Amino acid sequence: MPYRGEIHWGVEALEAAQGVDLSPGGVGFISTLLEPMGAEVEVAFLERSVAVRGIVRNHRPVEGGHRVGVQFHAEEREVVEVVLGYS
Repeated sequence: MPYRGEIHWGVEALEAAQGVDLSPGGVGFISTLLEPMGAEVEVAFLERSVAVRGIVRNHRPVEGGHRVGVQFHAEEREVVEVVLGYS
């Protein structure tokens, strides 16, 4: 589903990014931060006061930064479904 909210993400220091899409399995967003594929990251949805963990599965350069895809850990998917209201 499309998701246009602001998120913060990263390995250690979190950086703002603009959401593109969201599902129970993961999130896509545009960011100037680039973490390596396979990196364990935190993704915080500030408007819902929730943070989940996942793995960077893909990234590619786009205008304004990088289009990043993060796959949520299986145990985090229920959080996304319930708290963020996506299923």
